[in-house]
Amino acid sequence: MGRDITTPSTRLVAAAKIAAASLYDGEDTDNLVAIDVGCDHAKLAIYLVQSGICRYVTASDVNEGPVKKARENVSRRTLMGKPLSDSIEVVHTDGLFGLSDRNANRIFILGMGGEVISGILDRADFIKSEENKGKIKFILQPMTSEDKLREYLLENGYNILDEEMVLDKDRVYAVMSVCFDGVKREYTPAEKLLGRYNVQKGGELFCRQLDRRIRITEKAIADRKKAELDCAEFEELLREMLKIRKLHEASLV
Repeated sequence: MGRDITTPSTRLVAAAKIAAASLYDGEDTDNLVAIDVGCDHAKLAIYLVQSGICRYVTASDVNEGPVKKARENVSRRTLMGKPLSDSIEVVHTDGLFGLSDRNANRIFILGMGGEVISGILDRADFIKSEENKGKIKFILQPMTSEDKLREYLLENGYNILDEEMVLDKDRVYAVMSVCFDGVKREYTPAEKLLGRYNVQKGGELFCRQLDRRIRITEKAIADRKKAELDCAEFEELLREMLKIRKLHEASLV
């Protein structure tokens, strides 16, 4: 079992590949050090080390149960004859608290609500220091409130470098690659909701999400009109999404 690569879910594999896909100057996969926040059973951390993407991972979780299970999973495995625990440490902590000394150049925060992810980033002052500015790549995968997360990132000096859409168990997820450079940016309402890079790339998964968002927005407009509430903001969003849909229709023919 020690030599087998533990393959996590499709979205976690996608996150790992995005972390390795674009490297800063002087980086290679021999010197990538990661933190996996909310590690659950450490499946991502194990995959990152076993696949050679990261040389060391700190896997953290706020709950004692997952921490215990993660430590058990790590302790049962080896890598090239050495205990995998030489390359993975599992810690019990809330978010990134107490992890400023890990010298991580990749930080994964996956499988949480967008507002929860925003809160974790907001409470970790060390990631915004001059020393770390532009040197840490964050791989983020919100389960809900993608637009709220993008809004937080844009307003707080994070640059969204890229996004990928991933299908996992018949649900579409957005996986974001982000860095902090202190520069505030602006997106249109539809870009906040769907992701600028996703809008640019299009494709079947994107159009699936776009159609879903259009349906939700149309219902919200109908409900607000029935309640005699202002719906100008929703109508503006709908117009933008319908325009995007028209641009991408040809690509699906």
